[in-house]
Amino acid sequence: MKTKTNLVFHPFLFAIYPTLYILAANLKQVSVVQSIRPLLISLALATVLFFLLRVVSKNFQQGAISASLILALFFSYGHVHRFLESAISQTISHIALGSLWLVFLFLGIALKWKIRDLYAFTNTLNLISALLLVLPAFQIIIYLIQPGKDGNVDQLPSLKDSSPLTVSSHIDNTLPDIYYIILDGYGRSDILQEIYDYDNSQFISFLEDKGFVIATDSHSNYAYTTLSLASSLNMDYINSIGGGISEDYQSLEPTAEMIRHSRLRAFLKEHGYQSVAFQTGSGHTMIPDADYYITYRPNIVNDLEGLLITSSALRMYGERLNNLFSPFSCIGHQGSIHNIFTNLAVIPYMSGPQFVFAHIMSPHPPFIFGPKGDLTVRGECNGFDGSLFTGTPDEYRNGYQGQVEYISLLMQDAVEKILARSDIPPIIIIQGDHGSGLLLDSSSSANTCIRERFSILNAYYLPNGGGENLYQTVTPVNSFRIILNHYFEAGLPLLDDRLYYSSLKHYYKFENVTGRIETPCR
Repeated sequence: MKTKTNLVFHPFLFAIYPTLYILAANLKQVSVVQSIRPLLISLALATVLFFLLRVVSKNFQQGAISASLILALFFSYGHVHRFLESAISQTISHIALGSLWLVFLFLGIALKWKIRDLYAFTNTLNLISALLLVLPAFQIIIYLIQPGKDGNVDQLPSLKDSSPLTVSSHIDNTLPDIYYIILDGYGRSDILQEIYDYDNSQFISFLEDKGFVIATDSHSNYAYTTLSLASSLNMDYINSIGGGISEDYQSLEPTAEMIRHSRLRAFLKEHGYQSVAFQTGSGHTMIPDADYYITYRPNIVNDLEGLLITSSALRMYGERLNNLFSPFSCIGHQGSIHNIFTNLAVIPYMSGPQFVFAHIMSPHPPFIFGPKGDLTVRGECNGFDGSLFTGTPDEYRNGYQGQVEYISLLMQDAVEKILARSDIPPIIIIQGDHGSGLLLDSSSSANTCIRERFSILNAYYLPNGGGENLYQTVTPVNSFRIILNHYFEAGLPLLDDRLYYSSLKHYYKFENVTGRIETPCR
């Protein structure tokens, strides 16, 4: 009698499901491109397991079932471990949970030999594995297709009231380098003291002694990096320059394009400036077509791969070895930040003028710097902030405080060197794109401390009287309006300083929270 045969593809679908699931759940935080390598590795793993276990079982259907069982247990382990720790607020022993997983493995292998109809069971697994992929695949496709956006932002409108443009006589027809340095998530001094019990007055005093003006009551205009930087670099609010982005639009690409080809960059290029930008851990804020694009590529694993590692059985090793591969990833992230600071200090030697855009991914998570710069991982080694942070509140609080301290030291050293090495006094803005995220809920403004999230460090070095029109509550949307008005006589009117919260689910659905900025954090 002829035995029935059927296609076996469930091990391969079970292998790629974890990557697609995590990608779909974090589309606002990671790039789709980051999924390519883990997908290929997962498929390779499934292939090796399938053919190896097929030989051992002497039956391709039995081998496939064993492969799917191993893959399911491997990729689910970290999720279960994290869930249990969260549910009971206690540390779960990897020895205990790992032993239970081995019991499940041996039990599953024993039971699979009792399956009477391998043909039907294989078809069932094929169907289940295919159905599992439907939702994440749909979410990813919808994200990539993105209905709801009209027009584009490739060509941003020119600055209003800025033509003709001339260089002011008070700078003697010489143009200063302009440094726009974003310390991601660096909060305002009073908030650091209030929430983190940290005093950064030494850093503030250093800046003031060097001639910086500190906007002591400053806020960001938005709660997230790309929105904030797209607004500040284009000197306007997103809904004014967004080219018809609907509230339901999901992709960050429009704001990333506003950052890459901003009105400020175009304006300065017309006046002879070259642009300098850096490769960072945030693809949406990089400007790879800058005149000088300074790269750094040592990272072994990306954020998506880090999530996969800590969601799989590798989690049991990860906590002993800082997420297994994460020391290399964290060291790479450290190196990327050091690379920016090192190069900031040599830019004055370049023939100018230069517009320098430096988005430094710190003190924002991942928390990898101790106060003296040592590798000190708090939480898991990825860049998720606020309610998405994968560590405890204490890990956030302690990690953020140590990172602020060290980044302040690096910034001090860079400022010293920039000022000492510049023949023409430069323009320098040191600014947080938003505040810290201990009390940020990425899905609800009601559960977010607006005061913490929007209160930022905002420091200006503006030589030759450039700071005379600054004011204590200035927000980033007006920073370059003030600078271009003074140094280039651009005649740009200042905008009302407003604060807009939006959730990660509805990134472009803005809620005006300006009136809540003084509400104390609970």
